[in-house]
Amino acid sequence: RSPSQCSSSQAEDDEFSSSGAWAAMKAEMGLDERNPSCFLHTYSVVMVLRKAALKQLPRNKVPNMAVCLKSILHTNTDAKVVFKDPTGEIQGT
Repeated sequence: RSPSQCSSSQAEDDEFSSSGAWAAMKAEMGLDERNPSCFLHTYSVVMVLRKAALKQLPRNKVPNMAVCLKSILHTNTDAKVVFKDPTGEIQGT
């Protein structure tokens, strides 16, 4: 089925399937999100949101993060984005 025939949720699910972009990125970089010391685990969307709420991010910054770009909205002065990984979504600028 071509991407144009898939629903939005099907296309998003495909990103994180065993043959999707997420799996390709992990294979290319040799990453395993199940490994507790891997930044995919320590800085997943859900963990970043949790650490931010608890003020546990170093200098209030995320040192490493791998995400898919779900959407981008250009404004006159900036851009607003929504990033996604298998654990959830997070907004950014």
